[in-house]
Amino acid sequence: MSKTKLVVFCLITAVLAGTALPVFAQLSGAGSISAADLKRHLSFLASDEMKGRNTPSPELKIAARYLASRAESYGFKPLMPDGSFFQRIDLLRMSASISETRMMVTSSSGTKSYSFPADFSATPGSNGSFSGEVVFVGFGLSAPDFDWDDYKDVDVTGKVVVMLDARLPDDHPLNERQYRRIVSSRSRGNNPLRNGAAAVLMVANPQTEERIKAAGEGFPVNSTTLYGSAPADQSTPFTGTISHKIAMNLLSVNDSELVGMFDKINKGEQVNGKEFPGVGVNIEASTDIETFDYTQNVVALLEGTDPVLKDEYIIFGAHYDHVGERGGQIYNGADDDGSGTVALIEIAQAMSLERPKRSVVIIWHTGEEKGLRGARYFTENSPIPLENISAQINMDMVGRNDPNTLFVIGAGRISADLDSIVIEKNSMYANMNLDYKFDAPDDPNSFYTRSDHYMYAQYGIPIVFFFTDVHEDYHRPTDTVDKINFTKIERIAKLAYHIGFEVANRPAMLPLNADPRITKRGILYPPPPRGGR
Repeated sequence: MSKTKLVVFCLITAVLAGTALPVFAQLSGAGSISAADLKRHLSFLASDEMKGRNTPSPELKIAARYLASRAESYGFKPLMPDGSFFQRIDLLRMSASISETRMMVTSSSGTKSYSFPADFSATPGSNGSFSGEVVFVGFGLSAPDFDWDDYKDVDVTGKVVVMLDARLPDDHPLNERQYRRIVSSRSRGNNPLRNGAAAVLMVANPQTEERIKAAGEGFPVNSTTLYGSAPADQSTPFTGTISHKIAMNLLSVNDSELVGMFDKINKGEQVNGKEFPGVGVNIEASTDIETFDYTQNVVALLEGTDPVLKDEYIIFGAHYDHVGERGGQIYNGADDDGSGTVALIEIAQAMSLERPKRSVVIIWHTGEEKGLRGARYFTENSPIPLENISAQINMDMVGRNDPNTLFVIGAGRISADLDSIVIEKNSMYANMNLDYKFDAPDDPNSFYTRSDHYMYAQYGIPIVFFFTDVHEDYHRPTDTVDKINFTKIERIAKLAYHIGFEVANRPAMLPLNADPRITKRGILYPPPPRGGR
């Protein structure tokens, strides 16, 4: 390599490594957190080349390497038992077994056998035998306020519940946004299972039936991705979609009568339910599981300065995944949650310059967009004792909307002291408008349960969730770097740093003094009743 090329190579390496040692050495703590550095990190992590950081994807693994290298450059150490910064989570593909899943229907006309997936679909996870007499519940909706209750005077306990995969007319009141959850096929299917049904069979709508017939391949074999180990010796209730052939046998109707039932619901009219004593269904189901990839949390440790308190922890978290590509478009996820991800990079640097007494753990969670999977896996497989975690600070979407407003969620639900610290440090350092409206126990958005912090709160660990609200670019390809307010992220990151630094230096861990149910860290508590704590 020539001398000129060597110089160029060294300069490029220095830039990529983020080395600015003369400046870095002069900074301390919160002063090292800057909008310029936040933008530099996010311009890489939310670039088109990262293809939306889906879980799993090669790009998410590249992002993990980037984050680990930043933490290591600030003096953070690996925490995982294998000596790495990565908490590996195997991804398992779970599918209903084609060879071992079958259905038999018994009636006065005899017994008929049906095969999977030619005649019905099966939700992965069901193992064993599921049987019972048939009860038909029409649309399968319970909405008494709208004078619609398909379960009135119906006992589904131990029964095989059959309902129609129909759709209400677009202008029906139950299609308004606030009611969509209860009319969705998933919600309608889960309702009888919660009330003791043996199985739920959804009759394919006429459009689906025609597609299946035209393809000549039966129903799709659906699969579910598991993060971590498969549940041992556990089975979920059986749910599946059945062909019109099976439905006509179960309900003693012909095809035109069956289609007529769908037409009624499509017009907003109810279809009467009916019990079918003597008509029984027996389903044998099994699940195949295979490992197909992995994802990983990025976990970094900065040991505390106190020889005793270093065995206690403050955790900062954000999720570094997004939703990838859809329909040929890249969903960059600059705000969700690139903003929180880069805030953690800067907080890690700040903590390394002024190390507190307790140890600091930075966790970039994977799979948040897939159901808080990374945070769930960490709390279920923590390399540190959960009872030694004083608090967890989570940031998810902190780079948009009003420049002076920060939504605070959960700060006072487990420890009133944490909420007091948030208010005090904000008054001292950030002077932002702290808005608690999303912290209401009956908040219809349920943000308290929708990001990584909730997995920690379930174990009695005080949390605070910083959030700046959704916007028109939420989960859209337009959530891009050019729309981010980096000055706002800087203010929030500095506030989070000061809060964490205070918690990490207190003589004792935060007291659990806000919820009488929660008296000890490390115990899995059930969620509080909706509308109360």
